[in-house]
Amino acid sequence: MTVMLAMLAGACFFASVAALRHAAWPMFGHDAQHTGATSAKGPVHGALAWAFQMGSPVSDSGNCISSASIDAQDNIYYGSADGFLYKLSASGTLLWRAGSLGGYLCYSTPAISADGALVYLGTQGGVLYALNGSSGTSVWTYHTGSWICASPSIGSDGTVYAGGSDHVLRAFDGRLGTLLWSFQTGIDIFSSASLLQGMLYIGVHDDSVGLLALNASTGVEAWRVPGRTSFTATAANGLVYAAFVGPGAVSAFNATTGSQVWTYSVGALAPPPLNNGVPVLGHANDVLFSFGGTIFCLHAGTGGVRWTFNSTNPEQACAISTARNLYYATCNDGYLYALTAQGKAVWSFLFGPPPFTYSVTSSPAINSRGVLVIASGVAGGTNTTLLAIA
Repeated sequence: MTVMLAMLAGACFFASVAALRHAAWPMFGHDAQHTGATSAKGPVHGALAWAFQMGSPVSDSGNCISSASIDAQDNIYYGSADGFLYKLSASGTLLWRAGSLGGYLCYSTPAISADGALVYLGTQGGVLYALNGSSGTSVWTYHTGSWICASPSIGSDGTVYAGGSDHVLRAFDGRLGTLLWSFQTGIDIFSSASLLQGMLYIGVHDDSVGLLALNASTGVEAWRVPGRTSFTATAANGLVYAAFVGPGAVSAFNATTGSQVWTYSVGALAPPPLNNGVPVLGHANDVLFSFGGTIFCLHAGTGGVRWTFNSTNPEQACAISTARNLYYATCNDGYLYALTAQGKAVWSFLFGPPPFTYSVTSSPAINSRGVLVIASGVAGGTNTTLLAIA
């Protein structure tokens, strides 16, 4: 089984994120903390606004697990299995597509600079790209020689952080592409780095490494919590939230010292499909995560269970995002669910009719107009479709 976390805690989060970013959803998990939460309202009707189909994939699967990013004008950026990075308008019109970016682009979610001038993306070809946000032309590149599956993160000073399958986490000058520092983890990096108050947190799928805390400016290690976790950690309100595969637990740690604040055991967990295991923070002081098709809502301060919600697929975990009004979850069962803060379903959106099985493994992204954007594909099919739901 796979597991999907979504952690929603602390109303004060909204003000801090708004101060850092003006884009609607500028990177994987919405922000550098990877909270997966926005202060905007999300869709209230669950109706399809438009759909945009990508081309045929260059690899053997058309079902992407990457997610969309959205700039301040609600333009959408998405890396597809056909080898192109797409930029669409808020209405779904193609503005440009950038190709020849190292082949399969389904792992790394694009990250948009604070001014919207640059878009960063990692590729299967082992290249980190910085592209002009207006034209899609290449500004600078960095070659690692191995897959970059993790989504880039951008700090408040414009520093870009990206890890890859060469076991190295790197920090770059976002404008120039100059390497600032690198940190060797000893194993593939699938998760995206989370940032909070000058510190960087990253989960590594290795018993001896586990959850790492580094100085974001120097790359010097501050502390680590051993245990396998390829999930992206989330940092907010002085805490870091992470899921561990070995002990099968979701835990909260003190962001400064790494000491455990609480833990919730869920049994043995299999690693998630790359970018999908992201923690997400939001309102109502809740922590949400998914295991075996069930969404658990915990108290962020104590880890106590508040409520659960069951999807129609008991074998798949859920990707969860939150808006000011509702929580949104896709559980790879063909549905998008809109839930209240009490865990009650308001509506569900069916991605496609039976007998097809629709693969939805990317996380929902929400623009400033209350429209949700997500990628979908028929399981075993040949194309990915970007959907806008209002």
